[in-house]
Amino acid sequence: NDPPFNELHPMAKECIQRDVVDPQLLSVIQQAMEVKSKSMRHVFRLWDRDHDGYITLKEMRRGMADMHLGLTHSLIAKIANAMDFDANGKLDYNEFVNAFKVADKTGADNISHPRG
Repeated sequence: NDPPFNELHPMAKECIQRDVVDPQLLSVIQQAMEVKSKSMRHVFRLWDRDHDGYITLKEMRRGMADMHLGLTHSLIAKIANAMDFDANGKLDYNEFVNAFKVADKTGADNISHPRG
C-alpha cells in the first residue's frame, strides 16, 4: 500500500505532481542507500532477493519500502522504467549504477532515455 500523500517525501510529491522522475529524487534515494549500506553493490544484492542478478519491480518496491522513503508504487514503477535502459522489465547491476550516474550528470533535467 502507498503511504498517504502527506507522508510522502517532498521530492516524491513534486515528481507525482509533475509526472516525471526528477534526478534530485534519485539523489535522495542514493543518499538514503549510502546511509543504510556500504556500497551500491551491497544495496543491489540486498534488493535482488532471488539472487538472479536482476532487480524486478517487485524487488525494487520492497527495497524502497525498506528504506522508508515515502514513495508510491506508481512512482517507483516510473523510477524503475527510467532506470531500465534496455527495456527488458528488470534492472541489472550496470543499469542500477548507471541510472545514478546519469542523475548526477543531468542536474535539474528529468531522467529519460531513448527506447530503441
